Amino acid sequence: MPIPDYYEDKNHYMTGNSFTLNETHDNVYITADPAKNGVYFACKKLSGKFVNTAYRYRKDLITAEGHLEVDINTILV
Repeated sequence: MPIPDYYEDKNHYMTGNSFTLNETHDNVYITADPAKNGVYFACKKLSGKFVNTAYRYRKDLITAEGHLEVDINTILV
């Protein structure tokens, strides 16, 4: 899923942002709720990854730039 770029100026930006949600079929639980005529789905142990192709942050004389890869191990929905 693409995430919008953040661009403040040439010294403060994050571009090429995306998030991928990894799901597994063995951690999906389905339960019925006859009283409410409904069905509940619960997903456990989802994982995800955030990727950024370019970022830059500058404060006075210090400049940080590069790219990001963030792995999320467990997401509970």
